Amino acid sequence: MSCQHAFTEKLATFRPNEEDKEALRQFLMQLMHTLLENDLSKDMAVLTTKMTTKRSYYKPLKEDGTPAHFLKATPKTRLDFCTKCGICATHCPMGAISFENFYEIIGTCIKCQACVQSCLAKAKYFDDADFLSHVAMLEKNYQKPKENTFWLANTL
Repeated sequence: MSCQHAFTEKLATFRPNEEDKEALRQFLMQLMHTLLENDLSKDMAVLTTKMTTKRSYYKPLKEDGTPAHFLKATPKTRLDFCTKCGICATHCPMGAISFENFYEIIGTCIKCQACVQSCLAKAKYFDDADFLSHVAMLEKNYQKPKENTFWLANTL
């Protein structure tokens, strides 16, 4: 389901909205109907075909269209803003932020922005030039709202 982009609040702002939630409700109703009918074979064949179609790996681009390289980018901390509350470390899904020194990155950062978004003092930020250029490219080229796409995968 559509949601605000992790890198910027300028893309998909206020999503999921009521229309998105209604689309999810409709999908769940269709899923319940399919499960009650107990005929997943046709749907599974279509989905399996879609899922096995090989896609190329997404390559992030900078604003000028050249490749963006920001794998090693990590969040920075404005020490004069930081209240040492630890929310950033608590919200990091990778455990990459030290609980002893919240400005220290001790693990792999996946650029999910959980630390930036959860910091009430606005002390966390990214300053990597390629990352910021990629965000600018996204904001420039992906303003059009996307439709929701729901997938049913056979895990049996």
